[in-house]
Amino acid sequence: MWHLSGMPVFLERFVLPGFVGLIIAVVVANVIQLDWFERIGILVVVVLAAYVVAHFIHRLNQHRPSTDRPPSATAVALPEPLLVPGRTYLTVTPAVLRRFYREHTTMQADELIKPFIGGWIRTRVLLSDMETSGGRLIVSTHESALPVAGDVTLYFGSAWVPRLAHLKRGNWITVDGRIKSATGYHVWLQDCEAIGL
Repeated sequence: MWHLSGMPVFLERFVLPGFVGLIIAVVVANVIQLDWFERIGILVVVVLAAYVVAHFIHRLNQHRPSTDRPPSATAVALPEPLLVPGRTYLTVTPAVLRRFYREHTTMQADELIKPFIGGWIRTRVLLSDMETSGGRLIVSTHESALPVAGDVTLYFGSAWVPRLAHLKRGNWITVDGRIKSATGYHVWLQDCEAIGL
């Protein structure tokens, strides 16, 4: 249980900066009057020791238990102008839904996501592509412009085709949608409605 203490903070704040100070004092400033061969040897040893400590800190941070509790499937109150009458919004984001599948087995994540299926969420996404299929509009999006951004597929009714046809790749859109399903890399929303278009 010692790894739950302040040990990683001590290592990050004192030990690693100490290695930097040692390199500056011994290798660069040569305060103890060593020849180049000795200084280079000390540099290699200190750099390797710093790497080991940094790797140790990284491993500790990976194995630290998450303090984030999964959000509950409860409603959130949005400011009055944003509300759609009769609609209850959930306090979950597409990123949280994907995280269920990244941090748990698929079977566990399927259970965690059940309370959210069919619930309404509002999200802002970056348009990637649009197509029509089976009488509905399918919009592929990303949550950000980063290459590792999660994908969100939006299913709109056919009435939305003329209203969204002018949008271009790279446009940001805000949508309300009901959660259909998710994986570790993708979320699907159905019965979508664009907000402000």
